[in-house]
Amino acid sequence: MINDKKAISSLITNNFLGEALNCHFYINKKNPKIKHYLFTIGKLKIENIKYLKSYKNIIHIPTESLFTKNEYEDLVRRYTPLELSCALRATCHRYIFEKTSIQQWLMIDTDIVIMGSLDEIFNEFMNYQIFLISHNSNPSNEIDIIRNGELNFLKYGLYNGGVLGFKRGESSHKAILWLENRLLNFSENSGRRLLDNIK
Repeated sequence: MINDKKAISSLITNNFLGEALNCHFYINKKNPKIKHYLFTIGKLKIENIKYLKSYKNIIHIPTESLFTKNEYEDLVRRYTPLELSCALRATCHRYIFEKTSIQQWLMIDTDIVIMGSLDEIFNEFMNYQIFLISHNSNPSNEIDIIRNGELNFLKYGLYNGGVLGFKRGESSHKAILWLENRLLNFSENSGRRLLDNIK
């Protein structure tokens, strides 16, 4: 029986379908009862959509279904595929929060390999509504490590967006809505575009 309380989600552009299925394969080996929400950017071929339906644990959600046609076209016009992959993350979390009964979920990038049970992670944040992983938990006193590592974290973020979890609650819902507003409006990766106000 599929677990209706916990889930995994991933967000991919359509050309990363193979990586997503590989990631799912590893997740499913040790977590065979967990749902996997697979959000996709870009139209999938009909045969790939049919293929996804053969996986009992995968729920495929095209991201264009989460917006009006005009809203989605505006996002596609403003962002590159990589930027769009960042911009839509919180919208995927909002979908799970508002459109499903899932109680706890993790969004995992598809370049991450899960080799064991996820129960330990889910149990770890059972009493919390937000699960984050820092890029580094061991500060260094060596100047090269600080310059090349820790200072970059300040630019790109202290936390690793490749694994992010939420547990249903008022605080997590507020965090998801705040994050969605930030990501939909500020996901430009190009400093030059931002400076020149190119849309």
